[in-house]
Amino acid sequence: MKNGGFLSNLLFLVILAIFSLFATANTSSAIDSMDWDLVNDRVSADLSNTSMERVLEMIATRTGWAVFREPGQSSVVSVKFKNLPRQKALKRVLGSLNFALISNKAQLGKKLVVFYSSAGNATEEITPRPRPIEDELLVTLNPDSKMSIEELARKYGAKIIGEIKDLNSYRLSFEDADAAKKAKETLESDPNVADLDQNYLIDQPVPSDLLGLGAAPPLNLKASVGDSGGHTIVGLIDTAVQIEGSRYKEFYLDPISLAGEALIDPEFPSHGTSMAETVLKGVTMATQEESGSSVRILPVDVYGPNEETNTFDIARGIYSAMEQGATVINMSLGGAGSSPMVENLIRQGSELGVIFIGAAGNEPTQLPNYPAAQPEVLAVTAGDRNGNLAAYANRGEFVDIVAPGTSLIYFGNRSWIVSGTSPATALVSGMAAGIAASSGKTVKQVETELRSSFPVAP
Repeated sequence: MKNGGFLSNLLFLVILAIFSLFATANTSSAIDSMDWDLVNDRVSADLSNTSMERVLEMIATRTGWAVFREPGQSSVVSVKFKNLPRQKALKRVLGSLNFALISNKAQLGKKLVVFYSSAGNATEEITPRPRPIEDELLVTLNPDSKMSIEELARKYGAKIIGEIKDLNSYRLSFEDADAAKKAKETLESDPNVADLDQNYLIDQPVPSDLLGLGAAPPLNLKASVGDSGGHTIVGLIDTAVQIEGSRYKEFYLDPISLAGEALIDPEFPSHGTSMAETVLKGVTMATQEESGSSVRILPVDVYGPNEETNTFDIARGIYSAMEQGATVINMSLGGAGSSPMVENLIRQGSELGVIFIGAAGNEPTQLPNYPAAQPEVLAVTAGDRNGNLAAYANRGEFVDIVAPGTSLIYFGNRSWIVSGTSPATALVSGMAAGIAASSGKTVKQVETELRSSFPVAP
């Protein structure tokens, strides 16, 4: 009896220990989530024993805010809520810590300081993490691969949902995040694979604001006629451009759409539309040709109806633009973290004489914003002619030049203003194309000229 009772108790303890271990394993493998609706200032979160550093990284990544904390915070967060107002959500997430959300004058960037003693002690900047699509991988096969992409996809239980055939690069979708993770561990040592990366999300840039001050004067610019082979083409990697009804329609080439049909409110200019007109403003600043300009804009929509794009579609957009003859690539977009696929494509394009111009970001922070931070990209931040930075503008060693960060455009019989490093970038792209078209210089020669004529970011 005693032995039977002892064995029964022992068996119970073993089962309890196994159950506890299983429960702990399940908890630790849970995926934390934090969703921010920045338009309506609403937040949803599901966090379990998440470090405060990781929580702040998630906030910085989801919002684009510059986040600083007071060193020494080592607490963990376990909360679950849906659709709370921003202030209440921050209180739930940050617990007993103090915080302040500071807006700059232009309302384009915000700074969150988190502290337990004094806001002035919040000196440690949090680095945003790139946001991967958990169930996807980007694969580039070796030229001498013994396995086709179809065979490789079948081997790892994946679907091919995107491809850049000429680069031997593919977008693979897996059953779930765990399947992608397991495949990645094996693919990293697969001799058939040249490059392997996750696919990262990139948010849409900030749209334009309405101005109640009359109409913007039209640009004094005409499109030249003639053979399309003589055009200097700016590849605009952005949201869709509203071409129909535009007074500058003759400057646009047939658009490329890579992410589905865009859903654009006809009452408001899209970000792509604002950047396209700003590119043309840059052209007017660089040339006074009475016969008209040979610059053309190739709109490449990498967002479609979505609030986000991804690094694979950005790579496809860049490749498609270069394939159509673009020698200036404007990238008024970006995010945290670099993509080997995008990096390699930009490097190859640069070697072929293409100039890449990217926005530094509107956080403001000294942290790099990609693809602008890539060495081959001319990284543009916003400021004045003397090199004084705008309050919202990113700065840091990766930034190359400062350009005006405000552009006045005309759309739908009304004036609009767009501010940030996006229009600063588009303006520089237009100037690069305008100078190249009117002077006969290569865009690479023009890049050297721009670096010496614009202020260098401090």
